[in-house]
Amino acid sequence: MSRDDHRTSAFSDFPTDELIRISDFESMRISVGVQNTTTRTEVPADEKTELLEVRNRGVVLALPARSCSQGHNLMVRFSGTSSSKEKFEFVSTAKVEKAQALEDGQDRVTLVFLQYDEAGWQKFCARFSDRQNEIEAFLKAARGL
Repeated sequence: MSRDDHRTSAFSDFPTDELIRISDFESMRISVGVQNTTTRTEVPADEKTELLEVRNRGVVLALPARSCSQGHNLMVRFSGTSSSKEKFEFVSTAKVEKAQALEDGQDRVTLVFLQYDEAGWQKFCARFSDRQNEIEAFLKAARGL
């Protein structure tokens, strides 16, 4: 079989029917938009925002410095596309439990959700555990287990 008989990826010279595919390493794309309802300011989703941790009833975000302070109320919107190309969105009001300055001009902000759809939050969290299971299955297959 010639090399031309295989489909090739735009990112690689290797055939896509090999054991390792580039799509195996794509992760979820998540956009985080934050509106500070205490100060009536907004941090657009395209700013320096990053989801650092997912917790039981909240999250830890990296936000631009001085976007919020402890005790502030925020409206947080997570949207994105999963590795399976499925679009998702989750919205919640939250209270800033802790804001800590980082060296890179960002703040590490711990949020506790106040008003949110519990089923929507569980579905959002399930995306992360599903992705982790996919990664574990891939690693087992790569090791030949």
